[in-house]
Amino acid sequence: MRTDVYALGASWFISATGWRHVDYPDAASRSDQRQAIVGKPHRPINVPGPLGGIIEQMMSRNPADRPGAADVCRELRTAR
Repeated sequence: MRTDVYALGASWFISATGWRHVDYPDAASRSDQRQAIVGKPHRPINVPGPLGGIIEQMMSRNPADRPGAADVCRELRTAR
């Protein structure tokens, strides 16, 4: 699912940068987190290294613009 691809990209983003892609308080409820993700501006998704481009694609706001799981796996196999 494209939502799973987004979530994985967001996890990689926070792992690579130490930041959430959207700012919200640590104690925010899941509902408030979702609202922030949908309604607040996203930080620039500039992750250095071979996976930076795929992470940016995975976190596209438009699900149709996100790669599929097979595309992500293919990118992982070829990343150096």
